[in-house]
Amino acid sequence: MPASIRIEIPFDSQRHAAVAASTLSADKNPKYTTMTFSNESDSNVLLVCIESRDAKLLRTAVTSIMESVQLVSDAIDAFK
Repeated sequence: MPASIRIEIPFDSQRHAAVAASTLSADKNPKYTTMTFSNESDSNVLLVCIESRDAKLLRTAVTSIMESVQLVSDAIDAFK
Protein backbone atom coordinates (compact mmCIF):
# COMPACT_ATOMS: atom_id res chain seq x y z
CA MET A 1 0.00 0.00 0.00
CA PRO A 2 1.52 3.37 -1.03
CA ALA A 3 2.28 5.87 1.74
CA SER A 4 3.20 9.55 1.72
CA ILE A 5 3.95 12.45 4.02
CA ARG A 6 4.30 16.20 3.70
CA ILE A 7 6.59 17.94 6.20
CA GLU A 8 6.89 21.71 6.63
CA ILE A 9 10.12 22.83 8.32
CA PRO A 10 10.48 26.52 9.23
CA PHE A 11 13.84 28.30 8.90
CA ASP A 12 14.95 31.75 9.99
CA SER A 13 14.83 33.13 6.44
CA GLN A 14 13.85 32.30 2.87
CA ARG A 15 17.56 32.06 2.00
CA HIS A 16 18.15 29.42 4.68
CA ALA A 17 15.16 27.39 3.44
CA ALA A 18 16.48 27.63 -0.14
CA VAL A 19 19.95 26.48 0.98
CA ALA A 20 18.40 23.52 2.80
CA ALA A 21 16.26 22.56 -0.23
CA SER A 22 19.28 22.73 -2.52
CA THR A 23 21.50 20.75 -0.16
CA LEU A 24 18.96 18.02 0.55
CA SER A 25 17.96 17.55 -3.08
CA ALA A 26 21.56 16.60 -3.92
CA ASP A 27 21.34 13.44 -1.79
CA LYS A 28 20.30 10.13 -3.29
CA ASN A 29 16.78 9.02 -2.38
CA PRO A 30 16.35 5.84 -0.35
CA LYS A 31 15.32 2.80 -2.40
CA TYR A 32 11.68 2.71 -3.50
CA THR A 33 10.96 6.27 -2.38
CA THR A 34 10.44 9.57 -4.14
CA MET A 35 11.34 12.81 -2.38
CA THR A 36 10.83 16.40 -3.42
CA PHE A 37 12.18 19.46 -1.64
CA SER A 38 10.95 22.98 -2.26
CA ASN A 39 10.42 26.32 -0.72
CA GLU A 40 8.11 28.90 -2.18
CA SER A 41 9.46 32.35 -2.97
CA ASP A 42 9.31 34.72 -0.02
CA SER A 43 8.73 31.80 2.32
CA ASN A 44 11.01 30.61 5.06
CA VAL A 45 9.42 27.15 5.10
CA LEU A 46 11.07 24.11 3.55
CA LEU A 47 8.48 21.72 2.15
CA VAL A 48 9.47 18.06 2.03
CA CYS A 49 7.19 15.57 0.27
CA ILE A 50 8.04 11.87 0.51
CA GLU A 51 6.22 9.03 -1.21
CA SER A 52 6.99 5.36 -0.70
CA ARG A 53 5.57 2.01 -1.64
CA ASP A 54 4.88 1.14 2.01
CA ALA A 55 4.80 2.67 5.49
CA LYS A 56 7.95 0.96 6.75
CA LEU A 57 10.05 2.42 3.92
CA LEU A 58 8.41 5.79 4.49
CA ARG A 59 9.38 5.73 8.17
CA THR A 60 12.99 4.98 7.24
CA ALA A 61 13.02 7.81 4.70
CA VAL A 62 11.54 10.29 7.20
CA THR A 63 14.13 9.37 9.82
CA SER A 64 16.92 9.81 7.28
CA ILE A 65 15.68 13.16 6.02
CA MET A 66 15.15 14.56 9.51
CA GLU A 67 18.74 13.65 10.42
CA SER A 68 19.91 15.43 7.27
CA VAL A 69 17.76 18.48 8.05
CA GLN A 70 19.36 18.64 11.50
CA LEU A 71 22.85 18.59 9.94
CA VAL A 72 21.94 21.33 7.45
CA SER A 73 20.39 23.42 10.23
CA ASP A 74 23.49 23.02 12.41
CA ALA A 75 25.73 24.07 9.49
CA ILE A 76 23.59 27.15 8.83
CA ASP A 77 23.70 28.08 12.51
CA ALA A 78 27.51 27.73 12.54
CA PHE A 79 27.83 30.40 9.84
CA LYS A 80 25.37 32.97 11.23
